[in-house]
Amino acid sequence: MRDALEAWLRPLREVPLALCPVTLRATAEARWAEPLNTLLRGVLGSRLRALRCLTGAPDCGGCPHTMTCDYAGLFETPGARTPGAHGARGVHPFWLRGVPAVQSLAAGSVVNAELWAVGFGVPLLPYLEVSLREAAARLQPTPLVGLPGQGGPRAWPHASYSSDTWKIETLTPCVVDPDLERGRRSCPGAPWLPVLVRAMVRRAATLMGAFAPEIEREPAPLLDLSRVEILGGGLTRWSASRFSARQGQWVPLRGWTGSLTVRGDVLWDIGPLFQVAARTGIGKNTALGFGGLRISMIL
Repeated sequence: MRDALEAWLRPLREVPLALCPVTLRATAEARWAEPLNTLLRGVLGSRLRALRCLTGAPDCGGCPHTMTCDYAGLFETPGARTPGAHGARGVHPFWLRGVPAVQSLAAGSVVNAELWAVGFGVPLLPYLEVSLREAAARLQPTPLVGLPGQGGPRAWPHASYSSDTWKIETLTPCVVDPDLERGRRSCPGAPWLPVLVRAMVRRAATLMGAFAPEIEREPAPLLDLSRVEILGGGLTRWSASRFSARQGQWVPLRGWTGSLTVRGDVLWDIGPLFQVAARTGIGKNTALGFGGLRISMIL
């Protein structure tokens, strides 16, 4: 199974990938009306638009420059730039990681934010970095101080070793469909694991379809999780809301948080998928910073 999974992931390893870390610091006690990750992402978009918009128009409707505009490429994801996109939307070529979904921070708290970019988003990463630091400084009512990090190209992980025991932790809520009845049928001992693994496969497939459509890939391998057992942990519901400037209203947010420690012989073979998911995140709204995972082997 491991060879089949590696073969399936091979096109993804051909996609350019880059990381830019940005350290954010709260100089005073900070409180916001919505989760920090969604607030930062919203202001980040407005700052990038102010920095890179070619026309200065109030919105992108009918703009003739969508094919050459950096803002449109990153946020509007037009179908011509993202093969396989539906209508005007597709897969965002960047995502946030490391920004917690919290609404308060104590004075002196540090957030180690990460901006990841793939495909045509890689050369635009410096603009995203500047926009993120500007966004942090403009947060209301309490700004954050942003310090630049050392960014650059990154390689997709190649698993050189593995384990039969793994711990999967959510760094930010995962917005996934919790079909636990289906999960129990495929993995009676750890029904949450198939939910997360399906989300990992879907995320990798979506990125490959968007940014490596010309590379022929094998069908996703079938992963037999029936003999995996849970050693501890579980996921619990999380909910909040964010204000959507595009819609002009508050939008509910729902996800799942927690951790799972699982064990099973088949997990020796799934290490490559776990390690990719730890970089890309899973589920919906990864560009907003949701679905961040920390996945570690227990040897």
